[in-house]
Amino acid sequence: MSTTVFISSTARDLLAHRAAVSKALLNAGLHPIDMANFMARPEGAASACLKEVADSDLFVGIYAWRYGFVPPGATVSITEQEFDEAQRLGKPCFCFVVDGGFDWPAEFREQGDGERRLREFKARIDAILVRTTFNTPEDLAVKVLASLERWERQTLTTGVEEKAESEAPPLPYEPETVLVPAGKFLMGSTPGPDVPAHETPQHEVTLSAYRIGKYPVTNVQYAEFLKRERSEPDYIPRRAGWLLGEPPAAKLDHPVVGVSWHDALAYCNWLSQATGRTYRLPSEAEWEKAARGADGRLYPWGNEWVAGRCNAGSGGTAPVVACPAGASPCGCCDMIGNVEEWTSTLWGSAENKNDFPYPYQPGDGREDLTADRYMSGAYRVYRGAAFNAELARLRCSARGCSDHETEVTWRGFRVAREV
Repeated sequence: MSTTVFISSTARDLLAHRAAVSKALLNAGLHPIDMANFMARPEGAASACLKEVADSDLFVGIYAWRYGFVPPGATVSITEQEFDEAQRLGKPCFCFVVDGGFDWPAEFREQGDGERRLREFKARIDAILVRTTFNTPEDLAVKVLASLERWERQTLTTGVEEKAESEAPPLPYEPETVLVPAGKFLMGSTPGPDVPAHETPQHEVTLSAYRIGKYPVTNVQYAEFLKRERSEPDYIPRRAGWLLGEPPAAKLDHPVVGVSWHDALAYCNWLSQATGRTYRLPSEAEWEKAARGADGRLYPWGNEWVAGRCNAGSGGTAPVVACPAGASPCGCCDMIGNVEEWTSTLWGSAENKNDFPYPYQPGDGREDLTADRYMSGAYRVYRGAAFNAELARLRCSARGCSDHETEVTWRGFRVAREV
């Protein structure tokens, strides 16, 4: 059964905002319950709404400049009663208050006693919770989803940490990973200008929980692999300036580049053996969910391009920690810009022919790691876009492919880890 989310707000002034939130929650695989649907219940609006609050898993309160209806015999509005009931029952609560500087119709602004009650109610919220401000319906929908995703990560992380207590501590050269919660997300793009057909249609994909590298694997992390695998000199990325198995001294914290798909796979296999934890390359679906979260955003940070949030239009790679403001909803950095990244996913036997179109189906052969043994050519999917990419390619949904043996100086990889 999906998670139910009770949406509390006043009615007419927030119609578009509630609709945007409901749509976003549905797209994320959640079940929204809108308080406005219960206003005509025969048992009375207040009792119907409070019952739904009790039956819901999460509470989302949306507040603008109306206090709301106070039923006969009651001392506070239904909206405030809903909040109080959620608090009494210990429901996870998320409250969103309109930005004070955002233009709001005068007809939907309280005056007199209603204004005083609303001010006191908002003060109560501030005393209990950290509220988030919003403006447009789209802005609110993005912020609601982001808040719920953070809560879900924290909740799941608690359970994962209990399991992790029995594990060996991370090794100094082990990549840092972040948790991506189980659930649905929007993969791909809707058709439009500059959108290749192989990115369409946009569709819903459900994944189990996993961990993924917060950053691409760095030169210093890859160097540890080479030190311990000296019998395999072919793994050395010579085209990227490595000498005698050592990376350029000024680029230790840059992403490793000049590695083939098989080099990346070998690193993951070695890391699994060295740590006792199961590492692998992420599938392109896992990569995309880590990049854009559940809401189908264009960029890791939202739907508007913001210069400086990734290494783009530069002359080379940058340290993996150089652009923290460009992190994705789950906390991954460099999901676009800096370097392209290998995934486990098979594209097909030729660059100009996608043998595994969307929708993404992991069981149709596209996740076969041994395909190169029986195919005349094996092209693997890479994701992200490098420092030298055109702006049109700097999107979470952009896909590319390359022969599994290519070793270019603008492509690396990050790890995924089983939980």
